[in-house]
Amino acid sequence: MMDHEAVRDLLSEYVDGDLPYDRAREVGEHLESCAECRAHLERYQESLRHLRSLPRAEPPGDLEQKIKKRIRARSRGRFFGESTQPQVLLRVPFELISLLLILFALALLYFMTLVERIEAVQPPPDKDAQEQVQESH
Repeated sequence: MMDHEAVRDLLSEYVDGDLPYDRAREVGEHLESCAECRAHLERYQESLRHLRSLPRAEPPGDLEQKIKKRIRARSRGRFFGESTQPQVLLRVPFELISLLLILFALALLYFMTLVERIEAVQPPPDKDAQEQVQESH
């Protein structure tokens, strides 16, 4: 059985019909047996009726510009910059440098493994050739 606090936490979803069936059934059963929670539900529904009866307020026409101006000031121009050009170019150098570093590291790794393969494929020096080299010195 659900307690009062759990039921009150779920009232908004219960009224909106957003609870899963089993959970909604539990809330409904609690409400049937609990006058205190039913009174809470009635006050909640009355509040909703009052809110819905209020006239809809329209935002000022320059609200969007004011918000953009404040964001621009706080972000130092990174968002909603003055220019109409996208500021992608500010990110390109960092991303380009990162890409070049990754490619350089991969090329270095490739050449290191290539040298290891070449060394592994070369036959060991012939003993007779080594002796001839030593005698000539």
